[in-house]
Amino acid sequence: MSAVAVNSTAIEVSWKPPKHVAPDLVYRLTVGTHATEIKEREFTGLYVMGGLTQDTNYKVSVCLVFRIPDSLAPCLTTYVSTRSSGDCPVGMRLVPLSSTVVRVVWERPMSKNHTFDDYRLNISNGIGSRLVGAGGRILVKDLMPSTSYKMTLEAKYAGDEKFGEPLRGSVTTPPTGANLPTNITAWAVNATAVEVRMDLPKYVVSDVFYMITMGTQVTKFSAYQFAGVYTMGGLAEEPTDKVTVCLVFENPDFSAGCIETIVRTHLSKCACGV
Repeated sequence: MSAVAVNSTAIEVSWKPPKHVAPDLVYRLTVGTHATEIKEREFTGLYVMGGLTQDTNYKVSVCLVFRIPDSLAPCLTTYVSTRSSGDCPVGMRLVPLSSTVVRVVWERPMSKNHTFDDYRLNISNGIGSRLVGAGGRILVKDLMPSTSYKMTLEAKYAGDEKFGEPLRGSVTTPPTGANLPTNITAWAVNATAVEVRMDLPKYVVSDVFYMITMGTQVTKFSAYQFAGVYTMGGLAEEPTDKVTVCLVFENPDFSAGCIETIVRTHLSKCACGV
């Protein structure tokens, strides 16, 4: 028999049925002053007992009860503590940065009485669980485009394998390429400046930056400052050059893809009289 806390007011109790089961067998589950009876034929292997008091240690017992004749067999006993209501992380945000990457951001639980040294992230669709550290943010990579995921985050008690109450969230990744600008074009304004135009992406995250690179010159600005055209000056006088536009994020640093084009620049001097 085992018993684990599900949240601050409920525990999950599981046990294996006996090898020889009488047809009228009933399990009597007692948790502190709470008690219930479960018919053996209706028992699925575990039972969730709710309505408990948070942050409390309980004695848990499972007894075999026979109705004909009315008798009580020996009991199994264990102990379990419910969780504190303040051990759940807060403020979790799930933000798709691309069609395959989601940023998870959270803040530590409100509890002042406990210390937490790690966090466990559980992801649906067969991806599973992982410890993600205590930094307050993590990138979840290698997801599928256009897919909905459910995620839960649990705080791990310091020096213990006990986890707090889970914080739940869901997110849907955008289609492939939906976060990237399209139809990029660039042409020379003069010998040392280029004008870059592109269509805004269908999916825009609030803190994304555009990083435009041409030759050795790099400039970065917020995507929300981009009105569809950007002029890059101070360039070297080269006949042709490649213009690359990348989507980048900060905290943590991440590049969500790039697009590029070739531009032909003007020469500053003409070959007059040749």
